[in-house]
Amino acid sequence: MFRGKWLRALMIFTLLIIVIGTGVITVTYRRASTLGNLRDHADATLQSVYVLTTSASTLLFNSDDLYEGLNNWEEAFDASTGRLDELMVHPGLRYLDDSINQKIRQTSNLWKITTQGFVTGGQNLRKFLDRTGKEISKSNISAMLDQIDKLKTPEGRLSQTGFALRQAYIEIDSTNDQLWFWTTSALVELSSDIRDEAASVIRLIIAVAGAITAVLIALIIVALFTTLRLFRLANIELESKVEERTK
Repeated sequence: MFRGKWLRALMIFTLLIIVIGTGVITVTYRRASTLGNLRDHADATLQSVYVLTTSASTLLFNSDDLYEGLNNWEEAFDASTGRLDELMVHPGLRYLDDSINQKIRQTSNLWKITTQGFVTGGQNLRKFLDRTGKEISKSNISAMLDQIDKLKTPEGRLSQTGFALRQAYIEIDSTNDQLWFWTTSALVELSSDIRDEAASVIRLIIAVAGAITAVLIALIIVALFTTLRLFRLANIELESKVEERTK
């Protein structure tokens, strides 16, 4: 009777350990997966900003079609802004140090201040395109500025259309320079910090999950051998009783 109760208690305890261990491993795996996604998202945000600075340079100096260059630049700007906004509310941030979260908030504020020139520059460029006809070849902003004489009034002063183009060039060019510096400092540092912190937490999570798994396996083995031993003892006792009754 005692052995039967002890065996049932052991089986219940083992089952409980299995359930708890499986739950802990599942939670740690999800946390590690979330942090890995955060790390990838930080890298993708940095990459999108590089694409933005490249498309801005193309719009200023290398584009063969201003409309296409402007659309590509605006898409890259929206994509970078969206990725940074998503990074601000990523669920993996709650697993990181508060200093990392503070740095992300500072980076987001810096982004809004820095890219204001892109907003006004894009507006001025749109004004320029709305006001000009086909008399100017629209390839890139720098090439159009070389045709600036066509945008002057008869008195030799720059027209509102020419002024909008020059303002667009100044704002986009200066903002892109600031953004490039910001990209190679604040965002690179932030991405590196997130990557290092996430990797550290992931290693810790994997170590904990491994330890729990090892303990769980050990408990299952102990429970298995103990159960077999109890069954063996019970079988010996049963054979002894049978033999005694047979005699």
